[in-house]
Amino acid sequence: MRLVTRDLPLVPLLLPVVAIGLFPLVMLPLLGFLGFVVLGILIGFAAIMAQLEEQGAHSHHVVTHGAMSRAEQAGYNLELQRLMRSLHAVKIVSLGLIVLGAGGFIAQQYGS
Repeated sequence: MRLVTRDLPLVPLLLPVVAIGLFPLVMLPLLGFLGFVVLGILIGFAAIMAQLEEQGAHSHHVVTHGAMSRAEQAGYNLELQRLMRSLHAVKIVSLGLIVLGAGGFIAQQYGS
């Protein structure tokens, strides 16, 4: 893959994204298994925060604009179900990271 001259303006925009994305990859080996626990907790809190924000946004919309029509309510329910399904998957990944980190830490401390 070559860098074309029309892609050069994107380089300054992508450098912070790459730097932020590489930070966890560099820190996890330094932190060990407890880094996975911390990462799992952060991801779980982010999922819960997204869930709470969505419910608050819906309440704000209903208060400011009044009740929704049946079509709007059906669309909102479909969108909310899709969001909750993806957030449920994120929560499972978060729990997996926490269990992996805690199990790895315990095995490393008390294992042979």
